[in-house]
Amino acid sequence: MTWQAKFYKAGDEHGILTLRRAVFGQVDPVRARLNAWKWQFLNNPAGPGFIALAKDQGRIVGQYAAIPVRMLVDGVETLCGYSCDTMVHPRYQGQGVFTGLARQVYAHMESEHGITMVWGFPNKNSMPGFTGSLGWRRVGDLLARVGFTSFSALLKAGSSPRLDRGWEEAPMERLSLQFDHLWEAHRPLEGIIQVRDRAYLQWRYLDLPDFGYKVFGLFKSGRLAGYYTLRVQWISGLKVCVLVDCFPLDCPEAAEQAVKAAKIRAASWGCFMLTALFPIGKNGLASRLGFYPVPKAAAPKVFHLAGRFKGGGAKLWLDPLRWRLSLGDTDVV
Repeated sequence: MTWQAKFYKAGDEHGILTLRRAVFGQVDPVRARLNAWKWQFLNNPAGPGFIALAKDQGRIVGQYAAIPVRMLVDGVETLCGYSCDTMVHPRYQGQGVFTGLARQVYAHMESEHGITMVWGFPNKNSMPGFTGSLGWRRVGDLLARVGFTSFSALLKAGSSPRLDRGWEEAPMERLSLQFDHLWEAHRPLEGIIQVRDRAYLQWRYLDLPDFGYKVFGLFKSGRLAGYYTLRVQWISGLKVCVLVDCFPLDCPEAAEQAVKAAKIRAASWGCFMLTALFPIGKNGLASRLGFYPVPKAAAPKVFHLAGRFKGGGAKLWLDPLRWRLSLGDTDVV
């Protein structure tokens, strides 16, 4: 079979979604919708996606894509790429489609946009191609933790969460400038974290209601002091409340109030289990908040963090303790 590499042009999204359904079936059906594709690849506040396609007589049979992400690296904002939605039609696998398209995307990102760092969470099938042929290196494996709603949370279910004195929380539909101020006040000066300003949070969690994210602001004495994001999912037949994001974790008091409220919200939605991904450096905090590790063999999902890190700063990116990731930084929740 013959194919040619082409960069995305307007209108290709219909063929891309047809390929997605052929490769992934009904996995994550929201992302198979046209509005979700436009949200992810065209409306990202960091910029449109970088997409190379394999075409055979006009039919799209393969894709390698990355979206721009704004990362804060030891206090300095850096534009990087996040690798996502790699897919090749079964009849075209084994023909170098994946690696050929990826190399074109990397060359374009570097020459046209100065982007030299690309990262993501390859699955076990694609990892050998990334590390063996594309210069990627593994950073580490991340596992989500689990927590449980308490009996007291169940009794409070259906009411607005009652937090400690001076603290309140409220659902958010549009994010105000207070979220920019929160980010500026708590942006870490060390480590690697995706920029969590108002533009990113509004896009990631609220601009596409189909995902069902719920963002809650945490207020102390009337001022925004943190936020948390929830989403209900069915995992291995269980209705689970996902703590998608929680910020700032460097303020333990805000994190404690967020988890307290999240457990009450989860109970009100009929969920007795919560799951969350904490930075490796925050394992102690996670345990104090009532989130415990799941044995790797029993974990429903292992996140294999890896990337293509060029230049003198590669050592920093390869240190798993420096990464500050949540489930919101993945593209599966």
